[in-house]
Amino acid sequence: PTVGKKGFGIPELLENVISIYESGNNSHNVKVPYGRVLEKSIGFMCRDLLSNGFSTLGMPKRYVGIKLLEGDKEVENAIREHDKGK
Repeated sequence: PTVGKKGFGIPELLENVISIYESGNNSHNVKVPYGRVLEKSIGFMCRDLLSNGFSTLGMPKRYVGIKLLEGDKEVENAIREHDKGK
């Protein structure tokens, strides 16, 4: 776990990022675990996005679900505008 404000876990995170980069595994399938409660919410958000026919604008639905849970206004507006034009 990391806490950006306090710097907790940041050195370990950077070590892992460097390790992945140096290993040549530049896969786009890296999944950051957010803990049981948030993972459940992310799962609900992803299912709701799909079942309600919302566009994810070509972005991974997990990413969009996380950004919506964060309250990311840019993602909210982009989805709202795109789906309004359907």
